[in-house]
Amino acid sequence: KLKEAQSVVLARLLQHRHPA
Repeated sequence: KLKEAQSVVLARLLQHRHPA
C-alpha cells in the first residue's frame, strides 16, 4: 500500500503549503 501512503503524504504536504 505504498501508493496509498504516498497519496496521504502528498495531501498533507499540499495542506501545509496552503492551509485552509
